[in-house]
Amino acid sequence: MLLKISGINSKFSILGNWGIKGYLGDRYLAKQLGVLSDLKNIEIAKMLCFEAICLGAINSSSKNFTCVKEFVSRTYPELTNKITNEHPEYFIDGSYYRYVLMMKQF
Repeated sequence: MLLKISGINSKFSILGNWGIKGYLGDRYLAKQLGVLSDLKNIEIAKMLCFEAICLGAINSSSKNFTCVKEFVSRTYPELTNKITNEHPEYFIDGSYYRYVLMMKQF
């Protein structure tokens, strides 16, 4: 469902936010993590959300990678650098990893 939407924060005015950006916000993640909601755990949760986004893109029939590209290039470029250096396995697919490495060169 999330990948059928073009973009990381698409909105439908009557039904609210249908994008995934709201689920990656610090306040939302802190609420979900409860007593475990320190900055490090919120960062880890965002990294795991990135992995889930990659899995969803790979497993979708449309192969829509818009959410992955949005996360990498505009929404969380610093966190993407950390994922690239510490957890490249979160990219799931080598093509995403190569895309980020190419972007770092520019």
